Amino acid sequence: MAASSLDAPLRTPLPQAAIPLNVECSMTVKTHLKAIWRTVAWGPYLASCSNDGAIKWIDKKGACVRNITFDSGAVFWLDVWNEFLVSCHESGAIHLWNAEGVCVSTLSGHSRRVRVTVVWDGCLVSGDGGGTIKKWSTDGTCLASFLGHKEHKAVRGLVVWGDRLASCSYDTTIKIWDAQGECVGVAHHKEDVNTLAVWNRKLASGSDDKTIRVWDKDLHCVYTFPAHAEGIYGLMVWGKYLVSCGDCVIRIWSENIHPTVILRTLLLAKRRDRTASHTTKALTSSPNKGSTLRCVPQELLTLVAEFLPDSCEMAAELVGHKARVFGVNNCYGDLVSCSALPEPVIKVWRMTCSVFSRLEDNVVSQTITESAISGQEAAAR
Repeated sequence: MAASSLDAPLRTPLPQAAIPLNVECSMTVKTHLKAIWRTVAWGPYLASCSNDGAIKWIDKKGACVRNITFDSGAVFWLDVWNEFLVSCHESGAIHLWNAEGVCVSTLSGHSRRVRVTVVWDGCLVSGDGGGTIKKWSTDGTCLASFLGHKEHKAVRGLVVWGDRLASCSYDTTIKIWDAQGECVGVAHHKEDVNTLAVWNRKLASGSDDKTIRVWDKDLHCVYTFPAHAEGIYGLMVWGKYLVSCGDCVIRIWSENIHPTVILRTLLLAKRRDRTASHTTKALTSSPNKGSTLRCVPQELLTLVAEFLPDSCEMAAELVGHKARVFGVNNCYGDLVSCSALPEPVIKVWRMTCSVFSRLEDNVVSQTITESAISGQEAAAR
């Protein structure tokens, strides 16, 4: 079993990226009475769940078009599995809903509240407040139970990382599982770990110790940086950026890679293709190495980001919530956040920076202009 390494120094990120992102709040929705835990894209709607025991379906104008209320307590999580909306409850039940809002199946087996799910290899994987992880087939059969987190310590995050599953818990650990349900790696924070995300092929984790740690495939801590004034409750990837929340602020992070690191990676990789050759010439000949980042193809930046990150910088800070932000999610390309009392609201944020282009009304996607790349390659010759 691989053990984590925390030798990477604590790095203070730059206060703001050189080219800050322009992100604007396009809509605020007030529909729930208590803390909102999660939002997901569901058909043409946005679905949300809350401590008030309700699931609400919201249309693109912010109007609630369907309201499902439970007397059994809070609804902590929503997900989409095949054609169903998945809801996770205080009682430990997991309900599956069709597009008409009818519950078509209930998965029973958890004895504690279910806090998180993820779809892995076609199956639904769920984690509960007692530290148990269960894997479900499409017919509702429990295929396996993963036991490794401490008992009575809630599983708070699940993500698929390559062919493995990563989980995090209030027991301060991150655990990596293979397809057979065996724990093959463990990493640690100093306090409870609340959330996970896969960012540039690495694993990012957020904790009550107020830091984000980034791990490579061998669970070596690549770097750690302080992210919020309070514990971190949510992480998500938005294009090439990592988004975090925990206090009343949402922050967007970018990996900062120095041009000399890119050059060294290119030389070590001994890439002989035409693009790499032109890029290397541009890097070595330019008097201003910083400006040559624009000449590097995205696939090479991804290669460098996987192995040799230099630092992390804050690309944007989103202010507007008046209470702790419990969750962030990518819904139809927009960033959607939800918050707790005293002001439980949903906010929809849209990127307006030039590096993003809107493909449809509700879709934001990073684009690379082929003509610009061709011009850069011609200049590099």
